[in-house]
Amino acid sequence: LLGNPYFTAEHKTTIMAKVLDQMERNRLYRIVRIYAINRRRLSPSQLCDALIEDLIGTTCYNSTEIKVRLIGETLEEVHKVGHKVMLLIDDAHELPTWTLKDLKKLQEIKGKFKVSLSIVLLGQPALLRRLQREVSLKEILERAQVVEIRGFKDPRDGNMEEARQYLAWK
Repeated sequence: LLGNPYFTAEHKTTIMAKVLDQMERNRLYRIVRIYAINRRRLSPSQLCDALIEDLIGTTCYNSTEIKVRLIGETLEEVHKVGHKVMLLIDDAHELPTWTLKDLKKLQEIKGKFKVSLSIVLLGQPALLRRLQREVSLKEILERAQVVEIRGFKDPRDGNMEEARQYLAWK
């Protein structure tokens, strides 16, 4: 979760791009990004489609249940060769409640007691407030690791040392 009056969407995008680039170069994760234009209408089936397309390179026209089974099998295979998979959703504060709840179900797909899918939600502070406020989403918050980036200096004054230290640590 990113929120700071001096930390604009442009900075969030830049930091996200640098972190993802580093992760891909180090082959830490196979990253699946959601590019939906209208996240308010993003369905679980569309999330499954993105995972299948990026992991297998094909399209699946079956039911969501069949898609979830295919994702489970694929995650198991990817995990066997030593890869981790990350589903990354930017502007997650725009996601509908039912999609957030279904993300939890996707994350619960396990292979041999190991979590096979990491889900990263990037959003404005409103996402955290929503997860805290809505009773049906509290279970998601209880299972999540919340990272809130605060206190970065205005990049116009040239002092981004805190941001550099944080990214080096991560």
